[in-house]
Amino acid sequence: MKWILLTLFLFLFLIVNVKATKETLWVNANDTTHKEWSTVGSEPFIDNDVTSKVWVVMTANRQGYFFFENSTGTGTINKVILGLDCSYSMFGTDLRTYLHNGTTDYQLLDVTCPAQPTWEFKEIDVTEHFPTWQSIDDGKIFLHSAGLYINVRRANLTIDYTESDTTSPIWYNNKTNYTFPITYEPNKPYQFNISWNDTYFNTALIQHNFTGTLTNYSFSGNLSNEYYYNHIDLASNTYEWCSFANDTSNNWNKTDVWTFTIDKDSTSTIVYLNNTTTTDYYIYNNSILNTTVVLNISGKTVYLESNYSDFNTQSGTTPLYNHTTLTTSTNNTFLNFTGYFIADDNYTSSSQTRHAVIYFTTSTTTTTSSIATTTPIDYDYCQIMYMKLLRKRLYKSSYTFFPKLLT
Repeated sequence: MKWILLTLFLFLFLIVNVKATKETLWVNANDTTHKEWSTVGSEPFIDNDVTSKVWVVMTANRQGYFFFENSTGTGTINKVILGLDCSYSMFGTDLRTYLHNGTTDYQLLDVTCPAQPTWEFKEIDVTEHFPTWQSIDDGKIFLHSAGLYINVRRANLTIDYTESDTTSPIWYNNKTNYTFPITYEPNKPYQFNISWNDTYFNTALIQHNFTGTLTNYSFSGNLSNEYYYNHIDLASNTYEWCSFANDTSNNWNKTDVWTFTIDKDSTSTIVYLNNTTTTDYYIYNNSILNTTVVLNISGKTVYLESNYSDFNTQSGTTPLYNHTTLTTSTNNTFLNFTGYFIADDNYTSSSQTRHAVIYFTTSTTTTTSSIATTTPIDYDYCQIMYMKLLRKRLYKSSYTFFPKLLT
């Protein structure tokens, strides 16, 4: 069964791949080159009109030659036949034929011609002497008459040949599913399309560097003569693609090369100080500061830095959490907390800095400052004012109830 299918495939391949063609080359009637021709008529040529009364008359022991029209065929030559339409008038019936293919003379058969007024078209297989199209174009025929008045009315070369397909496939209508500018999106689908046209089309390939190196790939599929290629998740980079195609005669063609760039997607980093986003966050001395770094792209590594003493740079997958007890000996200590993301292949860098201000309090109890979302009250100032008010009241009280003591 396998051999049957293979034979059928080869048969169909030959049918669609080549075309059997025949070409007939007549004697060039405009060629007046001749050698010792004896003619009836005003000019020495062979008339290709079968009804013509003008013909070449070969007298005894005379010879002549003539060229044919130039060929227009291409492909493989299968058979070449020399045809002569002849008759004789008297004294001999044989016409000896010779062939010159541009390099060598060959003696062919003696052709026996019928007596006038009968004409007979004789054919001689001269395939072996005309192996190429150039030899046909350069070739000429010699005729020699041993008798008297051998008449040749018509002559031609008939060439059977197999015409190969020499036309490459034609491409058109390239298109893609993206619009410019292109920004990176994870798992984004891309499609690349090209149409090919050829009577004997064979296969189409796409060449691209989506994985880093220019490589040929098969298309994902096709709808009629439109071929499409699907690819998911292209990183930020500059890419190129094109297509190749051939037909069953292995005629190749290539499209233009198209390039496109995928830009990095922008990122945003937010720093939270005790769940707030105020630029300057006031916190009491000896309090815990909860810092959170959040990136708008999940799964990425972010960093946290600070100018607080003994603070080591923190890193981890977003969101990044840090808990630090802030202690200082200087009132209004100003600290920076900076969260940032370092750019990678697909995303830009981003950062944000917030400030923590450590403020003294008379309280000896460590408090969690997450409840302070605005500037805290200055308790030292309040206590001072309270003492002044208290002394004033005491002074007034003494003045009221013990007036004599004040005199």
